[in-house]
Amino acid sequence: MQREDKKFHENGRFFSFFLWIFTRKRAIILYENALSTHLFYNEGGISVPAISMFFGIIVRMQSEKGGKHNKPHIHALYGEYEIVVALDGEILEGSFPGKQLKMLEGWMAIHEDELKANWKMLSEGEGFFKIDPLR
Repeated sequence: MQREDKKFHENGRFFSFFLWIFTRKRAIILYENALSTHLFYNEGGISVPAISMFFGIIVRMQSEKGGKHNKPHIHALYGEYEIVVALDGEILEGSFPGKQLKMLEGWMAIHEDELKANWKMLSEGEGFFKIDPLR
């Protein structure tokens, strides 16, 4: 009887571990699927493409013909923080924690050409593409 109890607990532990991995993998798949749909909604209910995600930072870009920012820019979210940064590096609105701002600025410098191409495509109504995250 004691041996069966031990076996049951080992199987239970295996099942719990399997369930944890399964749900974790499911969460990751759901997260990746959410990214692949490219849609997040801002406060105005406008769909905004997520072009990249890294270290908890979500980078979005939208075409704003006649919008309030007259420069090509990105919107970035990190927790409760939101910032709007022009592609030339000027902060147009909002704030970010220092470390995350430096990561975002570094990512923007690395992908400057891709960001400009994405802005042009969105402005012309041609869609957009994902940009590799900071690694």
